[in-house]
Amino acid sequence: MSEDLQNTFREKAQTDTDYQSRVKDRETLPTSALRRNIMDAINDNPVVIIRGNTGCGKTTQVCQFILDDYIQSGQGAHCNIVVTQPRRISAVSVADRVAYERNEQLGMSTGYSVRFESCLPRPYGSILFCTVGKLKDINITQVKPFGLIISQTIAQFIR
Repeated sequence: MSEDLQNTFREKAQTDTDYQSRVKDRETLPTSALRRNIMDAINDNPVVIIRGNTGCGKTTQVCQFILDDYIQSGQGAHCNIVVTQPRRISAVSVADRVAYERNEQLGMSTGYSVRFESCLPRPYGSILFCTVGKLKDINITQVKPFGLIISQTIAQFIR
């Protein structure tokens, strides 16, 4: 499975001009210049806090950095990321944005789950955007364990 993801990713990066154009657009975001530093921090630490201005790419880019690194290293099928959002509208719109940037339909590598509505991603090598309340509802015994949880707002978990 991981090898299939890797081959598909490589082929898309080499031949899909829409994807290539979107990658160039992503590279203009401030987080792009810090990609290696961000990935080193994530790989070396169990908890990482990333702070940046609105629009710098924290929400849309960091999860893609992680997934893409896993895919490129041949471990993509083992990477499942959950990104919490404070509101359902942001979970849906950010998932849509990330799917667009990856030149995919929602439900491929990217999806969302909010109260009363879901468009789940594939069960391997994926990014799921959800509200904190929905994250609390997920029955971990019924789904493949998530490799990483990214919280949009740290205060959501401090109680």
